[in-house]
Amino acid sequence: MDFLLTTEQKLLINSIHEFCVKNIDPNWVKIDDEGKFPSNTVKELARLGVHGGVLSEEFGGSDMSFLDVALVQEELSSHDPTLVTAGVMGLSNSWPYIVQLYGSSDAKSELLPKITSGDAVLGIASTEAQGGTDLAGIQRVQARKIDENKWLIEGEKSIVSGGVLIDSMPWGGGWFLLARTAPLETRHKGLTNFIIYRKRDGEIISNVNYSRYKHMGRHALDSDILTIEKAEVEDKYRVGGVNDGFRVAVEGFNLGRTFIGGSILGGVKWLINQGLQWIKERKLFGQSLASYQGISFELAKIYEELEAARLLVYKAAWLADRYYKHKDPTIKPIDIGVAGATAKTKATEVALKASEEIMQWFGGMAYFTELPVFRALLGAFAYIQGAEGAPKALRDLIARSLVEGRVKIE
Repeated sequence: MDFLLTTEQKLLINSIHEFCVKNIDPNWVKIDDEGKFPSNTVKELARLGVHGGVLSEEFGGSDMSFLDVALVQEELSSHDPTLVTAGVMGLSNSWPYIVQLYGSSDAKSELLPKITSGDAVLGIASTEAQGGTDLAGIQRVQARKIDENKWLIEGEKSIVSGGVLIDSMPWGGGWFLLARTAPLETRHKGLTNFIIYRKRDGEIISNVNYSRYKHMGRHALDSDILTIEKAEVEDKYRVGGVNDGFRVAVEGFNLGRTFIGGSILGGVKWLINQGLQWIKERKLFGQSLASYQGISFELAKIYEELEAARLLVYKAAWLADRYYKHKDPTIKPIDIGVAGATAKTKATEVALKASEEIMQWFGGMAYFTELPVFRALLGAFAYIQGAEGAPKALRDLIARSLVEGRVKIE
């Protein structure tokens, strides 16, 4: 087992670091305050080959490994602890990859090159008002076939990603949408996935609209209510088989959780570095804060937890690489699912504990917005609250997989 990064991975991280020092470090607080992610940053990430980088060269991608993506996200969020920059990149590498696997040739050739060029983004639209955890219970967005090559889709999703960002992109984009295509009692066997555009070839689609929520934090990557009013969607935009949408979508969530884990690692690194600088410089009773065991022992604990979370994230990414990139027959999707759930759960809880502890080191100053450490807490909190699965829901997945024997303790 080799824990060393390759020369190519080190060069990749270094190029991302240089980009962040120049473009992210001076601007991330302002971007968070303004609440809008700059489309030119998406273009720059595409120029670096990482926006949609996991996609094949056929569509303009870099054929990056999933571990490479996790490493890049870790570096991005160590400069932008709101996790927005890494979050945008995560969207560009998870759901587009599922489109590459299961989409039609026409849909792939139309959309994927626009993503890898930085001209489009693809979010996820699954959560409905009755809850996001129970995917099999989706019912508020319905799709029915109106002729051999066309579907009529209508309904509402309660939390979707990035409507404002989609509108700002030169070409546009939309969402990977889960819709009910069979009676509710069919549960997971009655769902189908579609690409639903909000903006296509520079034109806004009038009957696909969104209204924006007000975030506690992570302001620059919006969450929205999506309303679809009798949209006619060609069958070529269906992703996967009819009524096979649950299985296909779960693969996307497995990848998304792994990428989120990578993002959160970087946010924790940023917090530790901020805290380290402070406790070494700040004097109390004639000694640096770092000299007090009440602080130094907690620093050690946070570091231990970060290293443990990193191993879980890297393992989940490695499993995805073995399954998707190397076609390893010994790996199953459930292995990636449990590993991704474990990685995300661990990483988010490490971030919460690190934020709580490190903010205490700054005393009363941590309560004021002039000190940016609170932004890292709120960035991580978005993923603790649910994006790609809340911790308790993910632990239920892990436990059921163990009890049912789908994953074994070896």
